[in-house]
Amino acid sequence: MRRMTFAYVVLVFAFALIAVQPGNIAAQTAPTDQPTVEPPQPIPDTPTVTPTPVTCQQVLDLVKNTLSTDCTKLDKDQICFANNAITAEYIDPNSVAQFPFGKLGDIVPMNTLKSYTTSPLSLAQNEWGMAVLKMQAVTSTNTGTDQTATFILYGDTTIKDVKFSTAPINTPSPNQPTPAPVKTCSASPLRPTRLRTAPRTDAEILSELTTDATIDLSERSLDGAWVYGTTGGKAGWIFASNLQVDCSLLVLPRVDPNAPHVDPSAALQLPAMQEFTFTTATTPQADCQQLPPSGLFIEAPTGKTVTFKANGVTLTIGSRVILTAVPNGKMTISVIEGGVNAKVGDKQVQISGGEQSTIQLGGDTGLQPVGEPSPVENIPDLDNIIKTYLPAICDMAKSAGLNPNCVVVVPGPKPDLTCNNNGLCDKGENNATCPKDCAAGGQPAS
Repeated sequence: MRRMTFAYVVLVFAFALIAVQPGNIAAQTAPTDQPTVEPPQPIPDTPTVTPTPVTCQQVLDLVKNTLSTDCTKLDKDQICFANNAITAEYIDPNSVAQFPFGKLGDIVPMNTLKSYTTSPLSLAQNEWGMAVLKMQAVTSTNTGTDQTATFILYGDTTIKDVKFSTAPINTPSPNQPTPAPVKTCSASPLRPTRLRTAPRTDAEILSELTTDATIDLSERSLDGAWVYGTTGGKAGWIFASNLQVDCSLLVLPRVDPNAPHVDPSAALQLPAMQEFTFTTATTPQADCQQLPPSGLFIEAPTGKTVTFKANGVTLTIGSRVILTAVPNGKMTISVIEGGVNAKVGDKQVQISGGEQSTIQLGGDTGLQPVGEPSPVENIPDLDNIIKTYLPAICDMAKSAGLNPNCVVVVPGPKPDLTCNNNGLCDKGENNATCPKDCAAGGQPAS
C-alpha cells in the first residue's frame, strides 16, 4: 500500500559550547581520569511543514491542469492520478518499482492494481483526490475496437475487487469483411403506424405498418422517442411508443439522426473492468459547496453502449452517469444524459436523463444488492445540481479530453397516452386532445 505524500526529515545536531573562564590556565588544563559529564540538552522540536491553505477554485484548477497536461496521455486500460491524495494497493508488491506513482500525472496499468481510493476534500492540505480510468471496449467475441469508456473518481471514492479478463484481445483482420450489424431488438406495432425517413412527424413516409409487421430495431434517437428499424426491406424511423418490443430500448445505441449513420452493434464489454465494487461518501463538501460530493462519473463511447457489473448490479450504459454507493445503504444511479438499464436478477429498470434509481445494499460486505431497482424518479434538487456540481464535473471531464453534453433537460410530465404524436389519428385520440394527429373532423382509427 503506497500513498503519495511528501515527508520532510530534519536532522538536528546539538553542539556543546565550552566556555573558557579567565584564571589559572594550568588548573584548567590539569589532566583528570574522570569523564566530564555534560547536563542533558533539550532536543528542539522538528519543524513541521504546513501546507498553505488554498481556495476551492485553486484545488479545482490544479486538478484540471493535471488532467489536461498529463492525463490526456492516458492509453487504453490505464489509470492516471490527477491529485496527490490517492491510496492504491498493488496486486503484486514488486510492481511498485516498475509502475510507481509518486507525483501528479503518474500513469499505471489498471491490471497491476487491486484497489484505489481518492481522498476527500481538504483545503488545509491542498487535497482533493482525483483519478481517471480509460478502458478499451471490445465486442462480445473479444475483438478489440477503437472505442473507450472513461471513469472519473473524485472525492472519497474507492474501487476494489476488480475482476478483469486475462484473455488476449483479438485484432480484426483488415482482409475480413465488416461483420453484419447485430440485431438487438424485435418489435411489432401496437397500432397502425408509419416508417419515416427521419425521427419527426413531418418526415417522408416510407411505408404504412400494420400490427402484424415484424421490425428489427437497431438504434434510437437522442431523446429516445424514436427508434430506427428494418421491416419489409425498408429501414427508417418509428415512434417508439407505438411498438411492443422484446427487450429494453436502452440497449440500442443512441445516434444523432443528423450525423453520419452509425452501424448498429451489441453492447460492448470492458475487459479491464468487467466487475467491481465501489463505495463513496455522499456528504456534501462542507468547505466547497460548488464541488460535488464523492462519486464515480462514467462516459460510454459515443454512439455505443457498454455493460459491466458494479456492486452486483448489471449496468448497460449508453450515456453519462454518476454512481454513488454507501455500504449497507443505497447505490444511486443518476443519469446526466442519455439512458441506463439497471438489472438485479430478473428485475430491471430503465433510467433516462435527469432521472435516478436506487438499490438497497447489504449482505456480508454491505455492498451486495438486497433489493430490486426502485422506480425511477426525477433527481432531487436537480436544478441546484445543474447550477453547482455539474459545471465542476463537466470541467473535469473536458480537461480529461472528453466532450460531455453538460446540458440536462429536466424531465417533464409523462406524455399523454391519448396523444402519441405519431402522425395518425389513433383510437382514443381526437382533434381536441391531439390536434397534431387528428385534423379538424378527423376520425380516430378503429
